[in-house]
Amino acid sequence: MTELIDAVVEQTEKKFAATLDVLRDTMGNLAERFRNIEILITSTEERLEFNLKALAKAKELDALRTQARESGHRIEMRIATIEHSLDQMEHALEKLVAKIDPPPLPDPVLSKPVYELEISVRPHHCLELEGIKTIGDLVKKTKRELMRMPNFGKHSLREVEEALAVMNLQLRQPD
Repeated sequence: MTELIDAVVEQTEKKFAATLDVLRDTMGNLAERFRNIEILITSTEERLEFNLKALAKAKELDALRTQARESGHRIEMRIATIEHSLDQMEHALEKLVAKIDPPPLPDPVLSKPVYELEISVRPHHCLELEGIKTIGDLVKKTKRELMRMPNFGKHSLREVEEALAVMNLQLRQPD
């Protein structure tokens, strides 16, 4: 019986050793898996931290953009206020200048009708058709403008220039 007991003990020891080897292998595999999980958790934590920082920077950037838009709006409003004030000041200045320096009285010669010029009927008629009623209207015209009028030629131009010269006036010079 001792032999039987020794054989059972030996077989039990072998089974125990085999089970212990399986447990050791399982523990090694679990330890390896645990290390992989730790690496994965660390990597995930780093990515999460990076994403949180990026989100914070994005929120900060949005806040800066909003602040810039608000500042731009305030600046535009300020510019509009300043422009309005300048318009009011310009208007007030024009009123002051008008009070201090009244507009010049019209020159009596320039107010005379063109029919008082000593020129022939054709130039008179051409000037009338073009709506040139006063000598002042006439001296605002250039030679080229008069020459473009229908039936107004070199002879009519010479007559008008001579009549104006008698009054110490002349046609407007081209720009």
